[in-house]
Amino acid sequence: MKTKFFKTGTAIMIFLIAGMTSYSQPPKGNKMAQKPGYYQMQMQSFLKLTEDQQSKMKELRLNKTREMLPLQNKMKVLFAEYRELVSAEKPDMKAINNNIDARTKLMNEIMKKNAAYKLKFRNILTDEQWLLIVSHKGMMGPHKSKGMHRRFRQQGPCGLMQGRGPRNMRGFQK
Repeated sequence: MKTKFFKTGTAIMIFLIAGMTSYSQPPKGNKMAQKPGYYQMQMQSFLKLTEDQQSKMKELRLNKTREMLPLQNKMKVLFAEYRELVSAEKPDMKAINNNIDARTKLMNEIMKKNAAYKLKFRNILTDEQWLLIVSHKGMMGPHKSKGMHRRFRQQGPCGLMQGRGPRNMRGFQK
């Protein structure tokens, strides 16, 4: 009787502790940042955009979305086809290369449209506003400073490069 009571009590305590620890976890992500238009509002207040600039930016973002959405969808389709081609029992190298060529051309087109969008965006802003953006670009968090992120992502356990040892790391070369 005592062992049954002890086992039941122990099981209840484990469930209670597990429930409390999972409930005490902080919420994932920034809830304000998940709201649509949050970053645009933050940028508008940071740059002190005029009404005319705000309307031009909104129109520019809308046009970019209209142009980019079909290209992004096409890229997803091509990538799905690529995964299918590679995972086939007998992969066709010619078809794989054609798919890679198609994705490369599409990526080239997307990059050119992004560059054109950036220049149009820059033309809407004044020189002071553009300098504000350029000067604060590196202060947008660790995901934006790609140099350090890439370096740490490549490291294995104990800060060593994966399977390469410390000699190949920057600062350890002899």
